[in-house]
Amino acid sequence: AARAEAAMRSLFVPMLLAFLSSLLGILLLLATTFGFVLNYVFKPMICCLALTYFYGCVTLPLLLQALNCLMPKPPGASAADASKAASGATFAAPDASVKAGQMPVGEGGAARSVV
Repeated sequence: AARAEAAMRSLFVPMLLAFLSSLLGILLLLATTFGFVLNYVFKPMICCLALTYFYGCVTLPLLLQALNCLMPKPPGASAADASKAASGATFAAPDASVKAGQMPVGEGGAARSVV
């Protein structure tokens, strides 16, 4: 349940914006006077758009939730690690040797000033 919730929390807005922009582009096909375009281009595209949006917003989160018990856990992972990963808190703390306003550089290089 936590994986599905985390996935939908981070993906809902981008998916909605993609759906709306695609819908806007497809709705422009309504301005045509050709029946062929309406019957064989507009209607299938609207059906495809609606089905894929439904699949992404409803089916995938339910599938993630159902498969949660089958997902392998990394060796040595505890329940606290799993809840951290589900909440998205997977970034490491910044290196204490890098001062504020500087960016770490790869091997053998000195830190560069960001400003």
